[in-house]
Amino acid sequence: QITKTYSSIQNALENLGGLLKRSRSVSNWTVSLVARKDIKFDPLVSRTLSLLARATYRANDTGLDNWSCESCKETRLSIVPGSVKRFVGTSQDLFGFSLKLVGPHPFSNQCALALRGTANIENLWVDMDEIQVRVPDDWNCDSCFVHKGFLDYWADIEKDVVESLR
Repeated sequence: QITKTYSSIQNALENLGGLLKRSRSVSNWTVSLVARKDIKFDPLVSRTLSLLARATYRANDTGLDNWSCESCKETRLSIVPGSVKRFVGTSQDLFGFSLKLVGPHPFSNQCALALRGTANIENLWVDMDEIQVRVPDDWNCDSCFVHKGFLDYWADIEKDVVESLR
């Protein structure tokens, strides 16, 4: 298991290819992802990630657990047997899973976290809760804000997601 710790949210974003900057027209900070020159777009990687995302819509598919569902097989990803860990948000009706990847490159010895997008009217209402709120104090970012609906999603699944990645 590899864990990387960053000294701040800004440092983490920059190391992951993003920027954190203050907009001149407003007092809020904005986050923007930029194309890094050392990372090239790969259509096969993109397709694999989209299939991984599609698998999140198969919450009731028993083939997800042993990585034999249709989307799972189409990814052509090899996983560590038994590594698929599901989580379900109880108050926000959100589903996702994590898993440990064996390969192929560039996914070798990595883990993946997949969250299902909007799937029903309840999700739509949460998505529309777009008010910007401060992030929790334990995130150590006094000037950071987040979409309230997305923060509600995260609060609903955070414990299970973190546990699934252990």
